[in-house]
Amino acid sequence: MLLRGSLRRTRLAWVSLALVFVLLCWLSTGHRPMSRVSDWIPWSSMLYAADAYPLSFKQIREYERRLPQHDTSLPPPEGIKGRTLMFSNEVWGLGLNNQLNNRLVLSHLAYLSNRSYVFHDVMFGEQWEGGVWHPLNTFISGPTAGGPFPPFANSSPRAVSIEYWLKICPSKRRTLLDVDAVNRELDFPDEPDGVMVLERWADKLKAMPETCVEISYMSKHIIDFYFFGSPRSLSLFPSFSSSPVISHFRWSDVVLHAVERNIPLITHKLPATLPPGAIDSGRLQRGPPTAAISSFRKNQALSNVLALHIRRGDYGTHCHNMATYASGYNSWNLLPSLPDVYNPPNDAKEGEAFEEFMRHCWPNVDDIVKRVRDVKRDYEKSGGRLNSIYVMTNGKQPWIDKLTERLLTSRMGWERVTSSLNLTFVSEPEKLVNQAVDMEIGKRAAVFVGNGFSTMTANIVIFRLISGMSAQTTRFW
Repeated sequence: MLLRGSLRRTRLAWVSLALVFVLLCWLSTGHRPMSRVSDWIPWSSMLYAADAYPLSFKQIREYERRLPQHDTSLPPPEGIKGRTLMFSNEVWGLGLNNQLNNRLVLSHLAYLSNRSYVFHDVMFGEQWEGGVWHPLNTFISGPTAGGPFPPFANSSPRAVSIEYWLKICPSKRRTLLDVDAVNRELDFPDEPDGVMVLERWADKLKAMPETCVEISYMSKHIIDFYFFGSPRSLSLFPSFSSSPVISHFRWSDVVLHAVERNIPLITHKLPATLPPGAIDSGRLQRGPPTAAISSFRKNQALSNVLALHIRRGDYGTHCHNMATYASGYNSWNLLPSLPDVYNPPNDAKEGEAFEEFMRHCWPNVDDIVKRVRDVKRDYEKSGGRLNSIYVMTNGKQPWIDKLTERLLTSRMGWERVTSSLNLTFVSEPEKLVNQAVDMEIGKRAAVFVGNGFSTMTANIVIFRLISGMSAQTTRFW
């Protein structure tokens, strides 16, 4: 007992000496607290900074506070006299992709108006499920979240955080706009298309001399949830898709780090099936970059990968409801350049019409296997080759196991099938953005099969098109 106690005291003494030595070395290198923006990780390279991971919510918040445009001494249209546009009625409490859709379009409106978009935190989880608020840069980066504009738009004022906006725009300086009142002034027809709405609003906002413009919290939305579920959104595509808001959209470094670490799961010759968490996340995180990861950094497509977006959970009820109202595809899923078109009949509530609707919205395992066979055949006729499947889904493990077995035994030549449940995450922020990780993989896949009724699929569609992927490689159930 005495010997063990003596050994413990000796070890404690050595550990204490080692800690003192490390502290002295650290002080001698001149380390100091961050005092200016350049001390913080640059917005476009947070991912690759040494010892930056895993990022915490506190670090992300501090990064947003230290954005260079948060400087009152900057000349107009930034600084204390900056021209800003604050949407107090911004969509929240819905799914991440509903929020993303809304924010990107409003950010584009601010860009057209030559005003700084004021960005808010994002709610993870839906309101009725106890959603929580976290910094927007946990989820996305780029111009909407305070990133710089590209050279062709560098005279545009950069987005600022609501925290900074409250500082430069106290209540006495704000000009409050009511959407209904402005819409009457702009003399819209009953159902104006998207480009008309944004052009007229942008002209009005650009002409206003007031610097602190706020859309009232009590107002209706300029662009609402139902707008994206109709063909009215399509007229926006030429302007929206060429906007730096979209052309320079970027996922957050939290997302990209998680994607990069998990890519070997999909691209390497691993076993055909993997249980959740089978990859040693620590080894993949700290090891030297593999060829697959290096290629991924260069924004290359995931060749030979077929990505499938398959909604499960409560989406079955949602599909039943949409069939009742004969709802059509969502926003960008209606683009005429896409190969798969479906116009549900008005009487899709029952019978063969209902079954057909559900094959597009809620495909069962047999439907999925048949569709995968057809898509693979079409792609390989043009000279491509697919040998890996990635399933982005909220389905349960038993259902995914059943689907995986059917695909691997279908004699289509699939070497491996992996899914969302196989991904590994090393921090709470990464876990919250798992949907965005799926979306980036879907964007990069050689071929993508999505759900035409889904907002998540619609966002993957536009990101694929903007990145140069052929419209013919984007399919629907």
